[in-house]
Amino acid sequence: MKMVTLQVEPEMAKHILHEYEEGLAAKRSEKNDLLEEIGKLEHVIKSLREQINGANGEISRSPAGENKSKVMGFLSGIPGNKGARMSEIVKGTGIGTSSVNFTLTNKNNSKSFIKDGKVWKLLAS
Repeated sequence: MKMVTLQVEPEMAKHILHEYEEGLAAKRSEKNDLLEEIGKLEHVIKSLREQINGANGEISRSPAGENKSKVMGFLSGIPGNKGARMSEIVKGTGIGTSSVNFTLTNKNNSKSFIKDGKVWKLLAS
């Protein structure tokens, strides 16, 4: 790095020093704000992990057939069996997208659900 030496009056040097000190103080304040925000986010993440994970650290699973029952219950509540998009089923049941997708497309459930365009319906029995 190339260095330059300037000859300035003491008042100008004080002014320049003051500007640098203010800039440094502002950066330190931003740093402290970011560290505080990071701490809050880490706390939220820890709390969410504890809620998602079971007591022994494993992710809890729904009992077999529970997702299918929830999806069937949701679809049966739609008048005229008009069906619902997968995103609506996800929101209405609280089941994750991948689980709803598996439930609807699983070959073992092919006698329960049918896809009609972009909506899923209960298969008439």
